Amino acid sequence: MGAGVQPRARHAPYLLGSDHGKEKNQTACSHYRAARLGPAKFDVRPPRYGKCRHLQRRIMLRATALIATLGLFGNAQEVPAPVTTPAPAPAPAPTPVAPVPPTETPAAQTAVAGTQTQQPPASTAKVEKAAPVFLDNGLLDPSWFGDSVAFAKGDDIDFFWMKEGLNLTNHVIYMKPWEDPTMLKKGRDGKDNARATEITDSFPGILRGAITGALTGKAKASRTEGDIVLIGRFVDANAGSKVAKWMIGLGAGSESATWDLKLVDAKTGELLLAVHHRSMSGTAMTNISDKLAKWASKFASFLAEKAAK
Repeated sequence: MGAGVQPRARHAPYLLGSDHGKEKNQTACSHYRAARLGPAKFDVRPPRYGKCRHLQRRIMLRATALIATLGLFGNAQEVPAPVTTPAPAPAPAPTPVAPVPPTETPAAQTAVAGTQTQQPPASTAKVEKAAPVFLDNGLLDPSWFGDSVAFAKGDDIDFFWMKEGLNLTNHVIYMKPWEDPTMLKKGRDGKDNARATEITDSFPGILRGAITGALTGKAKASRTEGDIVLIGRFVDANAGSKVAKWMIGLGAGSESATWDLKLVDAKTGELLLAVHHRSMSGTAMTNISDKLAKWASKFASFLAEKAAK
């Protein structure tokens, strides 16, 4: 070794025999001696960080400063931008409401010249009456009797209506000739119409004789005058077949007749009695004229019992 150069101590904490050795806390590190004396005068190896107090102190100071800087940045908060609240929209101005003029009566409206409104004329259309409801399979037409007739069914008379309190005592019944036949059932031929015409002429006389006998001493029946009128019509007739009656029987070829009759007040035309009936002859021993005479007797008894007190 050269003069004045101390032997190399690898792990010596300070330089033996040197003035620097007295300052142990300042010159203990080999890299500090190397920095003071120069690498040529003192050859040392790189320091070991674990045993260099100066280097450890610097590292700790730098680490502390770095941690403090990071803490300041981490705790820093951004200043929020001011939130601008939009001003509320102004309330719309109230819409002026025009005053409603008082409603004028039709009379007041027509009084103002040039401003009146003509009212449409009242409807003059006629109200059609409801069609009458036919009974007895379409052979009973209520319109022939009147609009307010409610028929009832009887034993000897199929359908009838009588005015409440009707009394024929001391009255004269005018047996007016019957109307021409009105065939309401379709499919009737000339033979049937001829039979209807024949009994139209004969039945009023048969009926007048039966009424006269039943109302003797109470009321009269006349073919010329009276304060109560009896009138009727045939609405259906079937001449039948005599051959079928004899050969087959059991109702085959039977004759039938259906009629309406009514009693009305001769002065006022008020309806007093309404009758609808059908008669049938189904055997070869009788005909429709016999059935009509038998029914006329029952009808006269009905009048004596119900309307001749």
